[in-house]
Amino acid sequence: MLFLLPLIVAALAADNEGQEQLTGQALVDYVRTHQNLFEVEESEKNNERMKFLMPVDFVPKPRDEDRIKVVVKRKLPESFNPLIGDYWAYCKDIIKHIRDQSRCGRTFGVMFSNLYNRSLKTI
Repeated sequence: MLFLLPLIVAALAADNEGQEQLTGQALVDYVRTHQNLFEVEESEKNNERMKFLMPVDFVPKPRDEDRIKVVVKRKLPESFNPLIGDYWAYCKDIIKHIRDQSRCGRTFGVMFSNLYNRSLKTI
Protein backbone atom coordinates (compact mmCIF):
# COMPACT_ATOMS: atom_id res chain seq x y z
CA MET A 1 0.00 0.00 0.00
CA LEU A 2 2.88 2.33 0.74
CA PHE A 3 4.16 1.91 -2.79
CA LEU A 4 0.76 2.52 -4.34
CA LEU A 5 0.00 5.75 -2.46
CA PRO A 6 2.84 7.78 -4.06
CA LEU A 7 1.90 6.27 -7.40
CA ILE A 8 -1.68 7.43 -7.07
CA VAL A 9 -0.74 10.89 -5.80
CA ALA A 10 1.81 11.39 -8.55
CA ALA A 11 -0.61 10.15 -11.18
CA LEU A 12 -3.35 12.51 -10.02
CA ALA A 13 -1.01 15.48 -9.68
CA ALA A 14 0.49 15.07 -13.15
CA ASP A 15 -1.15 16.91 -16.01
CA ASN A 16 -2.52 14.12 -18.17
CA GLU A 17 -4.20 15.60 -21.22
CA GLY A 18 -5.56 12.26 -22.41
CA GLN A 19 -7.35 11.67 -19.10
CA GLU A 20 -6.66 7.95 -19.42
CA GLN A 21 -6.92 5.65 -16.42
CA LEU A 22 -3.58 3.95 -15.83
CA THR A 23 -3.28 0.85 -13.69
CA GLY A 24 -0.67 -1.78 -12.99
CA GLN A 25 2.63 -1.65 -14.85
CA ALA A 26 1.43 1.16 -17.14
CA LEU A 27 0.94 3.39 -14.08
CA VAL A 28 4.38 2.44 -12.74
CA ASP A 29 6.03 3.27 -16.06
CA TYR A 30 4.16 6.58 -16.31
CA VAL A 31 5.22 7.67 -12.82
CA ARG A 32 8.84 6.61 -13.46
CA THR A 33 9.02 8.79 -16.57
CA HIS A 34 7.36 11.86 -15.00
CA GLN A 35 9.16 12.10 -11.64
CA ASN A 36 12.50 11.29 -10.06
CA LEU A 37 11.89 11.93 -6.36
CA PHE A 38 11.32 8.28 -5.43
CA GLU A 39 11.42 4.83 -6.96
CA VAL A 40 8.19 3.01 -7.72
CA GLU A 41 7.28 -0.60 -8.27
CA GLU A 42 4.13 -2.64 -8.47
CA SER A 43 3.72 -5.00 -5.55
CA GLU A 44 1.66 -8.14 -5.98
CA LYS A 45 1.62 -8.55 -2.20
CA ASN A 46 -0.24 -5.26 -1.82
CA ASN A 47 -2.64 -6.13 -4.62
CA GLU A 48 -3.53 -9.39 -2.83
CA ARG A 49 -4.04 -7.54 0.46
CA MET A 50 -6.45 -5.08 -1.17
CA LYS A 51 -8.81 -7.96 -1.98
CA PHE A 52 -9.49 -8.44 1.74
CA LEU A 53 -10.30 -4.79 2.54
CA MET A 54 -13.91 -3.72 2.81
CA PRO A 55 -15.08 -1.16 0.22
CA VAL A 56 -16.08 2.28 1.49
CA ASP A 57 -19.64 1.73 0.25
CA PHE A 58 -20.28 -0.66 3.16
CA VAL A 59 -19.16 1.77 5.89
CA PRO A 60 -22.24 3.28 7.57
CA LYS A 61 -22.57 7.04 7.36
CA PRO A 62 -23.21 8.80 10.69
CA ARG A 63 -26.70 10.13 11.24
CA ASP A 64 -27.23 13.81 12.01
CA GLU A 65 -28.73 13.01 15.42
CA ASP A 66 -25.58 11.03 16.36
CA ARG A 67 -23.33 14.01 15.77
CA ILE A 68 -22.40 16.23 18.68
CA LYS A 69 -22.78 19.94 18.16
CA VAL A 70 -20.02 21.91 19.88
CA VAL A 71 -20.81 25.49 20.79
CA VAL A 72 -18.00 27.78 21.90
CA LYS A 73 -19.47 30.69 23.85
CA ARG A 74 -16.27 32.69 24.17
CA LYS A 75 -14.30 34.57 21.57
CA LEU A 76 -10.87 33.16 20.85
CA PRO A 77 -7.99 35.67 20.97
CA GLU A 78 -6.21 36.74 17.79
CA SER A 79 -2.85 35.97 19.39
CA PHE A 80 -1.54 34.77 22.71
CA ASN A 81 1.71 35.66 24.44
CA PRO A 82 2.40 33.48 27.48
CA LEU A 83 5.28 35.73 28.56
CA ILE A 84 2.83 38.50 29.48
CA GLY A 85 1.33 37.86 32.90
CA ASP A 86 1.90 34.85 35.10
CA TYR A 87 0.48 32.14 32.87
CA TRP A 88 3.60 30.00 32.93
CA ALA A 89 6.05 31.99 35.02
CA TYR A 90 7.97 28.85 35.98
CA CYS A 91 9.04 28.09 32.39
CA LYS A 92 9.70 31.50 30.80
CA ASP A 93 13.21 30.46 29.79
CA ILE A 94 11.81 27.56 27.74
CA ILE A 95 8.94 29.53 26.20
CA LYS A 96 11.35 32.09 24.71
CA HIS A 97 12.54 29.38 22.32
CA ILE A 98 9.07 28.35 21.14
CA ARG A 99 8.05 29.94 17.85
CA ASP A 100 4.72 31.70 17.41
CA GLN A 101 2.66 29.29 15.34
CA SER A 102 -0.73 30.95 15.73
CA ARG A 103 -0.91 31.92 12.05
CA CYS A 104 0.71 28.77 10.72
CA GLY A 105 -1.41 26.09 9.07
CA ARG A 106 1.34 23.52 9.54
CA THR A 107 1.50 23.76 13.33
CA PHE A 108 1.86 20.06 14.04
CA GLY A 109 4.42 19.56 11.28
CA VAL A 110 6.54 22.43 12.55
CA MET A 111 6.20 21.21 16.12
CA PHE A 112 7.27 17.66 15.29
CA SER A 113 10.18 18.83 13.16
CA ASN A 114 11.37 21.03 16.03
CA LEU A 115 11.13 18.10 18.44
CA TYR A 116 12.98 15.87 16.01
CA ASN A 117 15.76 18.43 15.53
CA ARG A 118 16.12 18.92 19.27
CA SER A 119 16.29 15.17 19.86
CA LEU A 120 19.06 14.89 17.26
CA LYS A 121 21.03 17.63 19.00
CA THR A 122 20.86 15.83 22.33
CA ILE A 123 22.25 12.58 20.96
